[in-house]
Amino acid sequence: MMEYIESSQKRRETRPITTKEVEMRWDWPVEVNYLEAKAFCNYKSETDGKKTRLITEPEWQAIAKDAKPETNICLKYFSTCPVDQFKQGDFYDVYGNVWQWTETFFHPLEGFKVHPAYHDFSTPCFDEKHNIMTGGSWVSCGNEAIQSARYAFRRHFFQFCGIRYVQEE
Repeated sequence: MMEYIESSQKRRETRPITTKEVEMRWDWPVEVNYLEAKAFCNYKSETDGKKTRLITEPEWQAIAKDAKPETNICLKYFSTCPVDQFKQGDFYDVYGNVWQWTETFFHPLEGFKVHPAYHDFSTPCFDEKHNIMTGGSWVSCGNEAIQSARYAFRRHFFQFCGIRYVQEE
């Protein structure tokens, strides 16, 4: 074996490794888990001197009513896009590009009933350890690509999810 290794290394072509620096794009969304999003909000609170937190589900619903379907959803661009590309009402990327973590715990909507075929799909998440994600992402398709989609994951999961925060005066 050693003979083979020595022989193959002698024949290996040696080229210098070169890299090209890629300019950082500051206008693209971050993709973070809930804990990282909260850490960022805490940082903003300290540096800006204003209480900063993630948006709640009702707050997101209020801004989403003006959202248009021309968004980055269902693999339309096969990746995230700059955050200023899809204006929706007074905001950008309300719907599509990345899911948005909320402060709201996952909970049943009024009239919720367990479906016999999915008895263990939602109910295990009603534990105040799962936060709601809203808005869908570039990779959301099917029932995750509709404007009313709400989804939940444990806070440490990374799921094509970004940040929309609010600052209190």
